[in-house]
Amino acid sequence: MLENTFSKKNLFCRVWITHSTHAKEFLAIIPSSALIDQSTIVTLLDHDPVVRDYRVFFSLLDWTSVEQWEAQQSLRGRPAHPEAAYLKAFLVRIREGLMYTSELRRFFLKHPLLVIELGFHLVLDSNQLYGIDCDQTLPCEYWLREKLRTFDPALLQALLHATVLDLQEEIPGLGEVVAFDVKPIYAWVKENNLRAYVKDRYDKTHILAGDPDCKLGVKRSTNQEQPDGSTIEKKELLWGYGSGVAAATTADYGDVVLAQYTQPFNEGDITYFRPLYQQAVVALNNFPTHLTADAAVIPRACLAVPWACICIPSFKTLISLAIVLNVSNVRSCILCPLDRRAPTSNLP
Repeated sequence: MLENTFSKKNLFCRVWITHSTHAKEFLAIIPSSALIDQSTIVTLLDHDPVVRDYRVFFSLLDWTSVEQWEAQQSLRGRPAHPEAAYLKAFLVRIREGLMYTSELRRFFLKHPLLVIELGFHLVLDSNQLYGIDCDQTLPCEYWLREKLRTFDPALLQALLHATVLDLQEEIPGLGEVVAFDVKPIYAWVKENNLRAYVKDRYDKTHILAGDPDCKLGVKRSTNQEQPDGSTIEKKELLWGYGSGVAAATTADYGDVVLAQYTQPFNEGDITYFRPLYQQAVVALNNFPTHLTADAAVIPRACLAVPWACICIPSFKTLISLAIVLNVSNVRSCILCPLDRRAPTSNLP
């Protein structure tokens, strides 16, 4: 431990080097309390199980891109909390499985030592046990939601790309096989609550007050056969977003996310492939040799990367591609193992 004492007077806080993160020393402000001294607070930080767990977790990430982003921001105005502190807070939310922002904030109020560890600008109060006013230090629920909604996507992508580069050094051949998929994200609006009465619930021209950026889209579409033999198309609609992911699966490490792309839910699945593929290539610094996706994405994959080997989920999908695409692109596709028994000699 290294203590940097600014003066011989009883200061509210001093700077201690508490640990290192990704080969760089992390400076944590250790507050002063009237109840316990700073050395005791440092000892508690070093031995608290929650803080120790997240120190190890955060040390696995390369925060260089975040530090560079923060260095480029303007210093005018009121000093804001570090961007890294918000990132770590939202990572805690994911790891703890906290669905609501209110739950995240209550979790931090129960773990003030973790608040010190995350790097938020502390509101000092020497009458408190740990020397901080945790409620005043933490951003309010509204601002946490707003920050999550307006986070710079380029910064998040840079942090993800740095993680993928580290994983490539650990996992040989990572990214040779890449899978693409799109999943819906429900917006937290009353229009998605079927028990609540909403006038013109599925009017796609509406801009919802609860989430102005979300859009109406089709989650699932099925054909129901009627007694007279005719069919009626039934659609399951929702307000929200679509989250597209490009991931590589390995036997030892499981799924590794290479790229992520989110759009309003009114966009079709086929529009996700090109940005996801481009991000995956940038993250891997190489071109994947095998691609797999569902039937909605495969046609775009065949047209965009005809040199890659496309894994088709079913023989029926392969026949459909023969109609939509040209012969050379279809011949670059292969069937997944479950449908390899399907004949391919009759394809044009």
